[in-house]
Amino acid sequence: MYKQIITTVFLIVGVIFGQQKSDESKKAKPPQEFTLGTNLFQGGDLKGAIELWQKALEKDSTLTAAWFNMGTAYDMLHRDSLALICYRNAAKLNDNDADPWIYMAQIYRRQKDYQNTQMCYENAIDRKTDDPELFNSLAIVYDQLGDYQSALSMLNKAIRLDTEYLSAMVNKLVVHNHAENYDSTIFYAKKFVLKFPDEPVSWVQMGIAYHYTGNDAEALKSVDSALVIYPDLASAHYYKGLILLGLKNSSDALEEIGRAIELVPDYRDIAARDGELEPVKNTKQFRDLIEEK
Repeated sequence: MYKQIITTVFLIVGVIFGQQKSDESKKAKPPQEFTLGTNLFQGGDLKGAIELWQKALEKDSTLTAAWFNMGTAYDMLHRDSLALICYRNAAKLNDNDADPWIYMAQIYRRQKDYQNTQMCYENAIDRKTDDPELFNSLAIVYDQLGDYQSALSMLNKAIRLDTEYLSAMVNKLVVHNHAENYDSTIFYAKKFVLKFPDEPVSWVQMGIAYHYTGNDAEALKSVDSALVIYPDLASAHYYKGLILLGLKNSSDALEEIGRAIELVPDYRDIAARDGELEPVKNTKQFRDLIEEK
């Protein structure tokens, strides 16, 4: 089974501090360049803001907010190395603040450097112990590293903090499937869909689990339930294709694989490498799907 990436999206949100952090509140007013830089940033002039924050830091290198803001601007300009330097400086200057660690984690995750992503999220959680999103994000990293027990532990903590946290609940199904704990996936998915019947990814995960336990009839019902809710869910089409192939319906199976590729082109490479599709890889229909249009 090809590992399905957990579909939780952690968006970068530009957080600009218009004043110093609370632990700096007693210090003198920051240089004028700091405020002017913030105004430029809010107007969309990222490079101009950076230049002014650099001048502010020349006058006072301990301005935590200037380092953090500059990191955010570099981040938005995709200057990852410079953004990381700025976030690290902000983290050193305010050891209690989780935000620089969160933003560093997002950069490392974008770079697929999961070891450093893990380290950053762990540091963020040390400083912000009651945020279920952080536990969910760390679980995603553990899953990508293949540490499924740690991933499940983090998801359970996220759910304890927020008993209605749907993303963590669905991710728990995904991790159980990645760990090949298919019976556990089915057990939790049945309970989940009774409470949240309109959440499509949970139906897909249940279908995957049924498929890999040899029950393709129930697997097909599950993915079809997902497609009723969300007809353009690429993962549902892809796994429906695998299920139909197991049911010896290769023509319809490849149509579903093709639909998945139309919706999410990454499925083209996944299909090309997927061992389950070996029986049809020499067919013209499959070759036409895999060839770039």
